[in-house]
Amino acid sequence: MNLKTYYLKFNAPLHVGNHRPDTYDVTEDYLRSDTITAAVFDTWAKMGKQRLIPKDGSPIFTLSSAFPYMEEEGKKVHFFPRPKVRFNQNNEDGTIRKAIKKVSWLDLSYFEKVINQESLCLDKKSKHLKDAYLTFASNPNDRITKDVMHRVEISRKLVDREDSRPFYMERLFFKNAGLYFMVDADNENLKEALTFLQHEGFGTDRTVGNGLFELEEGSIEIRVPNNSDLSTNLSLYTPSTKDDFLKFTEHSDVAFDTLKRGGWITTQGYIGKEKKSVRMFAEGGIWNHTLQIDGKSNINLKPSSINSHPIWRSGRSLFIPIKTA
Repeated sequence: MNLKTYYLKFNAPLHVGNHRPDTYDVTEDYLRSDTITAAVFDTWAKMGKQRLIPKDGSPIFTLSSAFPYMEEEGKKVHFFPRPKVRFNQNNEDGTIRKAIKKVSWLDLSYFEKVINQESLCLDKKSKHLKDAYLTFASNPNDRITKDVMHRVEISRKLVDREDSRPFYMERLFFKNAGLYFMVDADNENLKEALTFLQHEGFGTDRTVGNGLFELEEGSIEIRVPNNSDLSTNLSLYTPSTKDDFLKFTEHSDVAFDTLKRGGWITTQGYIGKEKKSVRMFAEGGIWNHTLQIDGKSNINLKPSSINSHPIWRSGRSLFIPIKTA
């Protein structure tokens, strides 16, 4: 399977918040697909191209979440989220089992082994287990690091403003590394928005230069199994209907995690108000279908208490085939 890729090579620190809008002391490790899609919509509006935003909120593209990558010896090393399947690992050494439990990210070679249910052939002397990473490359923890800085918060409230208070913000730093995401097809309007976003940035504190990046394009070839009834999602996912959910979970190997999505509204006039929250299925789930693209693409998080434009979130995901034990 061949997919178009976009690389976000960050030249500034990045903080990615979660659903708790007032929590800054922990950053997420990557950008979720719904965040990227929402940023593209917002950018089109800033560029005066509101016509590109579908009235029903359904984007004209489908993209994955943005996962870590690093550059080594002139090549890019791509990482994928660990699918929720049991590894084919012949060695039953307890030390290895414990180390494998820590793994959250697989490089392309190991990811291909996992989705094809090929043996990983790891032992206790393996140098490929690097904390949360399983990779043939050098240690990503030397390229992607975190640091905490001290800040002062000014109340968002316009009335009965609270006193300023100190807080801590965790940020990601990248050295010859960054985040990348895959997309189902070339789209010039998407590329134009991403080119603009280089100078706007992602995440928190963009006004002081955080989250800025250089954009690169490319492609990736993933060796997928030929015959499989199951797939794994590379994006945040929300089935289109309850019936779809029931149908796609009718298999003993189906597995998934959920997470809450929400945050602050950034539209002028409503800044300081929270969006509605929604629970979505995290990347790396196992689903009983062979679809390459699926999901509800137009989730509206606009609170009923305000009269604004819709606040769209996409639960449509890219999927790739996967085998299980």
